[in-house]
Amino acid sequence: MRLLLILMICATHCMAQSFNDSIHKKYPFIKVDKNEIENAACIAPFMAKMQQLKSNSISRINVVHIGDSHLQAGDFTATMRKKLQIKFGNAGRGLVVPLKVARTNEPSNYRSSSNIRWTARRNVIKNDSIDIGIGGVTLKTEDANADLKLRIFDDDGLDYASTKVRIYHAKNIDNFDIGIKDSSNNLIGKCSDDAERSTIYSTIEFANPVHEINLSLLGADKKNTSIYGFVFENNNSGLLYHSMGVNGAEYRHYNASKYFVEQAATLNPDLYIISLGTNEAYAPNFSTADFYNQIDTFVTALRNANPAINILITTPGDANKKKKYKNKNNKKAGNTIKDYCIKNNVAYYDLMNVMGGYGSINKWFARGLSNKDHLHLNVAGYQLQGALLYNALMKTYENNITK
Repeated sequence: MRLLLILMICATHCMAQSFNDSIHKKYPFIKVDKNEIENAACIAPFMAKMQQLKSNSISRINVVHIGDSHLQAGDFTATMRKKLQIKFGNAGRGLVVPLKVARTNEPSNYRSSSNIRWTARRNVIKNDSIDIGIGGVTLKTEDANADLKLRIFDDDGLDYASTKVRIYHAKNIDNFDIGIKDSSNNLIGKCSDDAERSTIYSTIEFANPVHEINLSLLGADKKNTSIYGFVFENNNSGLLYHSMGVNGAEYRHYNASKYFVEQAATLNPDLYIISLGTNEAYAPNFSTADFYNQIDTFVTALRNANPAINILITTPGDANKKKKYKNKNNKKAGNTIKDYCIKNNVAYYDLMNVMGGYGSINKWFARGLSNKDHLHLNVAGYQLQGALLYNALMKTYENNITK
């Protein structure tokens, strides 16, 4: 057993060193020597769980990643999900939000569609008649004939066929039943008994694994149906990586989302990763005091719902305003996050520093890693960001298993 542990440590270290050497050679402005989790002792319990999962002492770990437009496109989190599941096991696709049906962009590794136009609300848009839940985006309809299709795609050998789907929805009517049909329109699952549901979601299991489902509303009264999101799982041991990102989102938007914390807590998260702050820093009236308070409100709510939870906060990456002007508020936001984390026992990841520091977004753009807005990365840039964060986590993991 000890020999196996030594071999695991050596393999992890060698892969990390090879990655660092490759990145430094190709992108010398990236500070690979600074690519690490700070205040890492605060996520030591999560690292211990990862080790237990690797040794089959436990069967499931849940990571929940919360953010803004940097997450909504899905390239950053897809890289994290893929790398973590290859190493620790694939327990399923995790949280999926029908963003295309909500008329916004969604990740390329799933596709949503519907036969009707749903009313949609993102958490950044004020609308008191539609509450926000787990995905940061809510779909609502009064059409009794509505359906909602979701197809999940495999990713580089990771099979995302599901044996179970959890549906987060509002149940404010008496006769609200849910049916799931397959791609051939055959009913393969049904939840019509209140005893089968929690107060927050319904769970439907399938006899055979599926990549595609079609949610249909059953029963006599199907009005005022709100859908918050879906969680796709399989029967394997391993890791689930749930991510939710909303274009333009800030800490205050998640704080104002009525059901977000309550529903996210039901994912049984072992680690929250929070990647917010870019939009706050972009505003002309950015206030470090208000930003600090919003972080504290959010973290406190997450901890109250899951007292033993581990949290990792990433600082905003470097970005320009109006394409060409450096944004000093990004530095202020990052320093505020670091100050908060140090004072409140939270791990943090200094993305701006790793990227190369203040003004480094121009180098990322010059090397084909950023969009023209010098604010968002492109697919290659987000994949690199995901690989960097993964390797920082693995460095912490390696340090943890040697103790």
